[in-house]
Amino acid sequence: MIDLALSIASTTGVAVVLRMARQYGRDIEIVIAANYVVAAAIGFVFALATDKLGSVEPITVVLGFIGGLIWPTAFHLYASGIATFGLARTGAWARLSLAVPVLLGLVFFGEVLTPRLAIGLALLFGAFLLLTPRLAPVSELRPSNQRAPKVLLYASTLIITFGIIDAWVSLFNEVGTGEDDLAFFVVLFGTAAVVSTTMALKRGHTFARLDSLTGVALGILNFGVSYFLLRALAGGFEGQSALAFTLFSASSLVLMALIGRLAWGEQVKGREVAGIAAALVAIIALNL
Repeated sequence: MIDLALSIASTTGVAVVLRMARQYGRDIEIVIAANYVVAAAIGFVFALATDKLGSVEPITVVLGFIGGLIWPTAFHLYASGIATFGLARTGAWARLSLAVPVLLGLVFFGEVLTPRLAIGLALLFGAFLLLTPRLAPVSELRPSNQRAPKVLLYASTLIITFGIIDAWVSLFNEVGTGEDDLAFFVVLFGTAAVVSTTMALKRGHTFARLDSLTGVALGILNFGVSYFLLRALAGGFEGQSALAFTLFSASSLVLMALIGRLAWGEQVKGREVAGIAAALVAIIALNL
């Protein structure tokens, strides 16, 4: 239970650090690049210490490499949403990505649409409608005249991108081996580090001290999300992955909403509260 709690705290911490980085004017490209460098380095050290780099399956390298090309885009989208729409709304949108692997399973892998899945998907769609129309940004970092179409485009893009990530991790769990879990994240974070650093330097960004230190904090938390969740699934929640993912998703969503309200005074109206509640129920319905 401690490992799962640490993973939940880490994913909440990631959102908080991104929010603070935007608030205090940190160079988000350098922050994200440094984050992946640190996460890859920590993963490499842990993998060496546990002798998990000796015989890595080729599929692990391939999936990790392709994942590393996708992850930075998702992180930039996430950071932008947190600064613009707040922790609660962006966190809820990210959790709605659960619909993507479920729909892929129904369409391409012959999974059966049970009443529970139908209810969960309907709740996710309802949550999306409740959370997206005519929202104004919560931060002074963005213009205040955002219209519903722009919000819908952002939310849809974030959900699809995070859904691809969820599906990609599920694919590794299906075709990869448990022994390669750390190696998968080392390759993924390493590829993301190269991509993010190259893009940042090509655009003229430099690794200033405060930006880099913020990235170090973010990288430690980012690695902790995956590492502690893997430990939880292999330990106290072995054979209970559905319960672990439900607690992870629901708890982090509630924590982000509370922190956004208490730390930054984010105003979440009744309609959005209903959307967050619908998302929570959908998470439970689709995972359990």
